[in-house]
Formats: sequence, structure tokens, C-alpha cells
Amino acid sequence: MLFEITGAAQGSALDRITVQSGRSNQPRSGLTGTLAQADEAVLGFIASRYSSTTQGGFSGGLAKLVEQPAPIGDRYDSDNQRSRLSAHLALPTTATSWELRGNLSTSRDWVAAVVTFRGGSLGPALMTSLDLPDAATFTGGSAELNVFGPMTSTGMPDAVTFDGGSAWIGPGNLQMRLGGPSGLLIGPGTSYRIGKVTGLGGHDVRTSDGEFPLGDGAARGVDLQSSRQILIELNWDDDNDEVLEQLTQDLVAALTPRRDDDFELLFRRPGRPLQFVRCRPVALSDELDAVQLLLRSQTLALLASDPRIYGAQARSVAVPVTPAGATEVTVVSAINAGNGRAYPRVRFDNRDVVEVTGVEMVNATTGSAFATVGAIPPGGGQLVGDMPADVTAASRPVVTLNGQNAYGMWQPPRTPFYLAPGVNAIYLRTTPPGAAVAAHLDYSDTSTA
Repeated sequence: MLFEITGAAQGSALDRITVQSGRSNQPRSGLTGTLAQADEAVLGFIASRYSSTTQGGFSGGLAKLVEQPAPIGDRYDSDNQRSRLSAHLALPTTATSWELRGNLSTSRDWVAAVVTFRGGSLGPALMTSLDLPDAATFTGGSAELNVFGPMTSTGMPDAVTFDGGSAWIGPGNLQMRLGGPSGLLIGPGTSYRIGKVTGLGGHDVRTSDGEFPLGDGAARGVDLQSSRQILIELNWDDDNDEVLEQLTQDLVAALTPRRDDDFELLFRRPGRPLQFVRCRPVALSDELDAVQLLLRSQTLALLASDPRIYGAQARSVAVPVTPAGATEVTVVSAINAGNGRAYPRVRFDNRDVVEVTGVEMVNATTGSAFATVGAIPPGGGQLVGDMPADVTAASRPVVTLNGQNAYGMWQPPRTPFYLAPGVNAIYLRTTPPGAAVAAHLDYSDTSTA
């Protein structure tokens, strides 16, 4: 990955650099300290081991430029030998301190860095020669001017240029990807034809009604959604036996058993946004007969312990703090475009000069709340409430303070904070009131079917 920046100072361009490393699911670079001048280029990087471990939830004010896994080489082709790198950029107008933070899909070894470069002058004004005669002169008449392509200013330098990068195209209508954005693509337009899919829509509900022993009917219980069993019938063929066998092995490789984590099954229904479920392969047959020598077929069995269907577009909502002395709370809207409850990841960054001893985020639409009691250190202390980890019983901590388990700070009754379908009214209060806390909700639109 190569970046080129123009407009940097000709001498002593490097101003600040900070690097931190560790093993957790929350990489952070550490603070750079106040920049020497306002017009600097701020570059941030997060590298994590295992190319399949995704990065997200970036904060710190830098815009992500690119994220890509290390390419497969002759010697380094297994997942644990490769890494994933994301690059970020900011072009500030004030001299402040910078830090890059992010989240990994699981706890891994990581390195995070921020480096800043001083800006330089734009150089002298363009000079026009007075020695050469005019190339052409004319008096009167008319002419046509034809311009081919967009016109570009040559007087100003590029703000930033870079070489390299990557992107991915989501599945088209009725297509699927096994294993996230870089996974195997199946469906229309690919070598793998989908014959039938069951279990990806709809739902199976577990009821908990209690029958009245001496009366009619039952006491209404809580209805809960069961895990999702997905079956996908595939077939594929090719005139070349070697190609046919390679297609088979590519499918087998995409469905390798996973010991303790899930992959994303991305899919798109016609007219609907890109969605995914988190699942794992649980059955793969190895049958080869006379028919299979010409036309291979396979029924994929996937199990989604978390039955929720998520929108592939990540959402993030900044929640302002209600000012001290305010008679009314400051409310912001958070939209869940799905038809089920969305459980967000809530982040609180203490940017004040004093400790924040309590935060309370409330969804006035549903009445759910996330409240903590305990000191969040000043000058960058971060408290995170991972509601997805709570509702899925994930192995990572639900509440962390600067990356360390802080479950005891979460105040009873400790019911998961959630967003209902549609528009939710969210507000935040702190102790002391009106503290300089930057709060965010990170979530995906969530549906039950």
C-alpha cells in the first residue's frame, strides 16, 4: 500500500508520530499531542493479525481511505500468517491532538499508529514570459471552442494523492457470498447455480406460555426466536474435468468448519438492500456417483445461532450531551430500518479535563436505557457497552473501560439497550452534568425475517 502526499513542508516535514500495539479487540494509536501547526496531514493506520478479522467502529475524526487484507503469497497463504490493514486521513484546520481508535471482530494482535506531516507553502505564483511574441493574433470574426473531458486547475496542488487501494462489490439480486465481502460468490452469473434456499426468510418462534392447571387457556409467556437453519441447494458443471474439480474444492474451502466463530452470509433480495446473517457450516456431504461426475450438486447446511438479519450498511449516530442546567433533554434521532430490535454498540469518550462518574443514555421511544456508575478518566478515557455481545452471549466483554472488563459499572437491571423499528428518540445525561463526552451508537438495521 503506497500513499503520496503533496503540499508537505520541504524540510522537517514529519511532526508527530505515535504507535501502540497489543492484543484485544480495541486497537488505539494513543494521542499524538498538539500539532505544531494547523495545516498538517494526519495519517492513521491499524494493522491486525488474521486477514479474516474485520475492522470497524473507527473513531478519532479521521476518514477511512482503504481497508484490505494482505495478499496471498507463495509462503504466506494461511489466515494466521496474513494481516489486515486500514488507512485513514484527516486534513485539520486547527492545531489539536489526534488519536485513531477502532474495533476488531475478535481479539487479535494489532498495531495502531498516527503520523502527521507539516504543510508547506504553495510556491511562487505562475510567471508569464514577455519575451516570446504572441502565437497568433486576429481581429474580428468568430470561432468554436471544443473541450474534451473535464477542465482541471493546474494552479493548485493536489490535496492528497494515493496509489493503490481496494473495494468490493456486493452480491447482485439473488446472489450470495459465503464468508463476507471476500468470500465465494454463488448464484446467477456465477459457476454455482442456486436451486433452492430455505430458512433465510421467515422465523421459528419458541413460546413459553404456561398452561393453567385448573382453568382454560394459558398464561402468556415471552416469545423468543429460535436459531436459524439455512439450507442452500447448489449445482455446477464444466466441460473441463479439472475446472469442475477446482470449482468443487473452492466450495469446500469456503465451508471449512469453524471452531468458535461465524462468518457472514451476504445476500440480496430483488429491490432490497444488501443484508447478512452470521452463521457457520454444519454439514457438507462427500458423495460422488456417475451423475456427479458430470453435474455436481451439494446442499449446504448453515446454522445461525443469532437468527437476526442485519443490514450490510453500518450506521453510526452521534448523541450530544444534555447541557448542565437544561430544563429539557437534547434529543437526537436514530433510525432502525429493519422490523426487529437493533442492539447497538454504545461508545463514550471522555474529552473533559475532569472525571466523568456516570453516563445515562436513554431511548425515550422504548424506555430502554444504558446507565453506568464509575470513573471514566479525563482526556480520552473510553467506555464501551457492547449490546450485541450481551444478547448473543459472545465470549468478549460486554462493558469495557479502556479495553478492560468493566461489567460492574453497568447499573441494574442491566437489560440490553435497543432501538425499535423506525425512528427512536435518544438523549444522554452525564455526571457531572454537561460533561464533554463524545457518545456514539454503532449498529446495523435489524430484521427478524
